[in-house]
Amino acid sequence: MAGADKLLGNGDMLYMNAELGNPRRVQGTYISEKEVEGVVGFVKSQAGQVEYDETILEKSRPGGGGGASGEEGEDDDILPEALDVVRAAGKASASLLQRRLR
Repeated sequence: MAGADKLLGNGDMLYMNAELGNPRRVQGTYISEKEVEGVVGFVKSQAGQVEYDETILEKSRPGGGGGASGEEGEDDDILPEALDVVRAAGKASASLLQRRLR
């Protein structure tokens, strides 16, 4: 994005949302890798025994499906093709998939 070459790093960034017409330069908090590792180590030491909820791995779609008819698995035949498109483009967006897959 234009103006990104003038950023200083260490938390300096361009911020843009739907309400802003142009990106705004803001200063976020810089956290070094060493600080992140320290926080993660502390949280791990406080956690105790870990319990995993295996039910989150079950295949389900919130709201009863995402296709036009709402039947689960109906559009899954184009999923491998969509993954190939995303990998080739190096990015993912709804408009990219709509353009490439029609």
